[in-house]
Amino acid sequence: MKQKKALIAVNFIGFFHFLWDDIDMLNEMGYEVYAMGDNEKQEQHTLKIMEEKNVTFIDAKIDSKSPFTRNNWAYYKKVKGLLREHHFDLVHCHTPIVGLLVRLAARNYRKHGTKVIYTTHGLAYTHLSSRKEYLIYHSIESLASRFCDAIITINREDFENAKKLHCRNVYHINGVGVDTHRYSCVTIDRNEYRKKLGIS
Repeated sequence: MKQKKALIAVNFIGFFHFLWDDIDMLNEMGYEVYAMGDNEKQEQHTLKIMEEKNVTFIDAKIDSKSPFTRNNWAYYKKVKGLLREHHFDLVHCHTPIVGLLVRLAARNYRKHGTKVIYTTHGLAYTHLSSRKEYLIYHSIESLASRFCDAIITINREDFENAKKLHCRNVYHINGVGVDTHRYSCVTIDRNEYRKKLGIS
């Protein structure tokens, strides 16, 4: 039986420290895992963990500020080449620009069984956006939402906004953060605690 393959695409390699559990789960499910991101800072420690987890890493420069740059065009072509070379059963992309480029690159592969998941980590438009920002970023997300099988959001506002897009399967999973209720009622002697920790 052919081994299943999964591609996880992010903007920079350090992002994978949030995704080790996902990678472990995919390994347990029998997937051969590929990871794609920008390793401009040469993070050897992260590469070592990937090697221990049998992850194939693909270094790809990307610009996170604007989708329309030379680096991002090269990133898009690299994703297209990977998809051509490997039949990925699953593609999971994170963050807005990576999410846009990967979903566009993978759109035709969905017809051949590839499942594409996009995790937002914060949509680029909110109720605080200017009309221009809202129009631009909402239009981009609306277009790209046609090219994925599921969207995962990590906050309520994104969940409500993503449900208005074209992807039928939208999920909300509580994101990273701090449960402030755990700390709001704590009383502590700051000076004593600083002394205990050795902080002046």
